[in-house]
Formats: sequence, structure tokens, C-alpha cells
Amino acid sequence: MITRLALVGCCAFFAASAPTLIAAPEDAVVKIIVNVRYPDVTRPWSKGSTLESQGTGVIIEGKRILTNAHVVLNATDVYVQARPGEAN
Repeated sequence: MITRLALVGCCAFFAASAPTLIAAPEDAVVKIIVNVRYPDVTRPWSKGSTLESQGTGVIIEGKRILTNAHVVLNATDVYVQARPGEAN
């Protein structure tokens, strides 16, 4: 019984003193801006003109970004913006 109380007390102490590593959900969402060049089906050896497209992503464990495939499909350049209005 004493061992269990000591263990619970020790865990509570470390949990209270540990820094918070979990970001708020709104801090994990990023804006993804891409330049895309779609293939030209009539001339497969060349690509069409460059267009700009946007999408969203979320920062996940390991400093990686999770997004949908269609956001970055045929992308030539990918830019990530942390929050709307902030610089890249």
C-alpha cells in the first residue's frame, strides 16, 4: 500500500513539473500553397502552364505535415504558412 502511494505521488509530481509538449489544435493547422504544372494530354512531352493552388495540412509527430494527395499532386513548388497572415 505504501509503495503504491509513493508511486502515485511520484507520477503526479513529474506530470505537474513536466512542460506541456502538446500544441493547441489551431497551432497544428497550416496553409499549403503550391505551384502546379498539370501534364498536357495532347503533348505528353511537355507540361501546361504553372498555376497556383492552396490547401491545408496538419503538423504531426516528427515535424512532418499531413495533407491530402490532391493538394501536392503535380506540384513543382510547395510553401507552408504557419498561420494566415504570417510570413513563410
